[in-house]
Amino acid sequence: MKVSEIKIAQRQLFLQLLEVWYSDNNVLVRKKTREKKLRRFEPLIRQIIYQGIEENSMNGIETEHTSEVVLCLLLDLSDSFASNLLTRKNDPLDLENKVFAYTQAIERILGLPAHSLCLMDKEKIYRWGEREKQC
Repeated sequence: MKVSEIKIAQRQLFLQLLEVWYSDNNVLVRKKTREKKLRRFEPLIRQIIYQGIEENSMNGIETEHTSEVVLCLLLDLSDSFASNLLTRKNDPLDLENKVFAYTQAIERILGLPAHSLCLMDKEKIYRWGEREKQC
């Protein structure tokens, strides 16, 4: 079972964890965690970008900062998606459009063909966007 499927299966628990994670008391922890993610994953993304450029599967901007920009977009999408879930503004079509906008931006930065990148499966987006069942 994939992590995304576990999160959906345990939706209520995951939403409670998000509430704690995104509380005002954790601003500094989130900032430090984001900085650590940037330091840890940016070199990996940079390697993927350089490999894609060498193989001619990517023809985007080749700078030392492209990987940081792509990673920041991925982290921002995660935060934005969580914000929608926490505010219960999880309209499936809105969530799909948000994911599509980030996906399209990353494809353009990397010079990938349109619709060649999948950041989040459409079916999972719609499962997150489902309204909670009322008792």
